[in-house]
Amino acid sequence: MPTRTPARRWTRATALFGVSAVAALSLQASSAAQPRPSVAQVAARVDALNERAEAIAEQFNQSGIALAAAQRRAGIAEARVARAEAALKVQQHRLGSIAAAAYRNGGVSGTTGLMISSSPQTYLDQATALDRISARGADRLRALRTASVQVAQAKAEAKAQVAAVRAINSEIAQKRHEVNALLAQAENMLSGLRSEERSRLSALRRAQARASRDDTRVSYKGPASARARIAIEFALSQRGKPYHWGSAGPSSYDCSGLTMRSYAHAGISLDHFTGSQWHSGRHVSRSALRPGDLVFFYSDHHHVGIYIGGGQMVHAPHTGDVVRISSIDGRSFSGGVRLVG
Repeated sequence: MPTRTPARRWTRATALFGVSAVAALSLQASSAAQPRPSVAQVAARVDALNERAEAIAEQFNQSGIALAAAQRRAGIAEARVARAEAALKVQQHRLGSIAAAAYRNGGVSGTTGLMISSSPQTYLDQATALDRISARGADRLRALRTASVQVAQAKAEAKAQVAAVRAINSEIAQKRHEVNALLAQAENMLSGLRSEERSRLSALRRAQARASRDDTRVSYKGPASARARIAIEFALSQRGKPYHWGSAGPSSYDCSGLTMRSYAHAGISLDHFTGSQWHSGRHVSRSALRPGDLVFFYSDHHHVGIYIGGGQMVHAPHTGDVVRISSIDGRSFSGGVRLVG
């Protein structure tokens, strides 16, 4: 086999270097074509991911309500099965007793009965008893068949409700996965920032909070009914606690969890779901808002806060943020709901 000359080796190495250089230049060009996003751009993308996560989190809350209802229905269906089976056993016992009585008397034919009877009247009494046994037996048999059908129907209903519970549990697991995946994307974007960029992002967040007039000394602004005032004051007392999807206190909240818990302190029960809360009272326009009204945002109403007057609300914004006061101008307003007054 011929030995390669130094010249040939040099030519091959030069070619390889050329390929590597082209690849490096291509990567550099690609990098130049896709510059690093600015801190403001990262903040906007993270906020968008958090917003999507919040919308899915409210779907998660809705599934939790549906699960509780399905579990109640499943419990009722299981109880119905138990009652139907108990009724079936009663009918089986009754029919068994009648069958035993008929067996004991059924061997007495008409002619033989007359011959062995001490009198015609005794025979007639026996024949009447057999007729009664036969009639009761038919009634009991019909009752037994009815009880059997009821057991089958109850078991089918119970099976359907158990299947519904399983389906909702699967849906909840999927929603949990979707939320966590979005939050992981947001976390990855933040972890890719340099230390000085993180400092700038923190400064940006503080500026946003100032723009929202977040003041720890603020109270509600304007008149409110007694129960609305209680709800407002409770919500304000929770400021600074972190947002956590699916949470309703006491250490963290999501948006509908905060409104639910706040109005629970005022004696008003709300579901832990913005969709239900949207239908919980009288709808009011933006111009007619009063302190204590629930304020909703986006076309699917997936975010809610409590209006405190002056164009401000107290709410739990999204992951990475805390319960605080914000302007209602920062989101796409979709309507207000008045629970009291």
